Amino acid sequence: MRPLYSLILFTGLTLAGCQSRQSADLLVTNATIYTADSLFSTASAFVVKDGKFLAVGNPDELAQQYTPDSTADLGGKPVFPGFFDPHSHFLGLGQVLYQADLVGATSYAEVVARLKTFHQRNPEAIWLVGRGWDQNDWPKTDSPVRGFPTKAMLDAAFPNIPVALTRVDGHALLVNTKALRLSQITKGSKLAGGEVVLDNQGQPSGVLVDNAMQMIRRVIPQPDDKDKEQMLLAAQKVCFSYGLTSVSDAGLNQK
Repeated sequence: MRPLYSLILFTGLTLAGCQSRQSADLLVTNATIYTADSLFSTASAFVVKDGKFLAVGNPDELAQQYTPDSTADLGGKPVFPGFFDPHSHFLGLGQVLYQADLVGATSYAEVVARLKTFHQRNPEAIWLVGRGWDQNDWPKTDSPVRGFPTKAMLDAAFPNIPVALTRVDGHALLVNTKALRLSQITKGSKLAGGEVVLDNQGQPSGVLVDNAMQMIRRVIPQPDDKDKEQMLLAAQKVCFSYGLTSVSDAGLNQK
């Protein structure tokens, strides 16, 4: 009876060991995990369940303590805690994601081409809004007035829909005639801390600097709460893709 007793005892201990293990969704091994604890220690494995870390440590020990649904070998790749941005413009990022992306355009013609593509994808838009142009990346002939472009190409491409394009640094706005008319901007328009740049004929060229941009922005329809919700979700997706898991927004008002 001893062999049978031994077998039963072994089986019982094995089952007890299995039952004592905790279930988990994922066991990650062969990683370089920066724990960011007081000693800046590293580990090579961790266990996750329902999106939360259960344990971080040695892979053999974790394998004895947990029964994961799946495992992953990271091949020595690094794993960091979620990053925190203490000074962000989170809603602003969401708003930019719903505008025409003009960053890196190497000519005024490319800006117009991108706007046409954006308009085709967003035919319901009542304003064409974009950001990111930089005349320093264009041929000098594209910027004939004090080193800035004029509204001429925008007028030719978009005579019936207002256009407002923020420069890459956020300190200038390029608009078309439709936008100027809706904003009632003339050669005599002035605003402290800003400038309406005039062309060689003494008329608004289409470029507004600093505070003068507010004369345009005050007539652009603002997103409602539903729009803002979608913008925030889009910004969240981008932040997650870079490892940002928490932010402080420096650009929100109290309303």
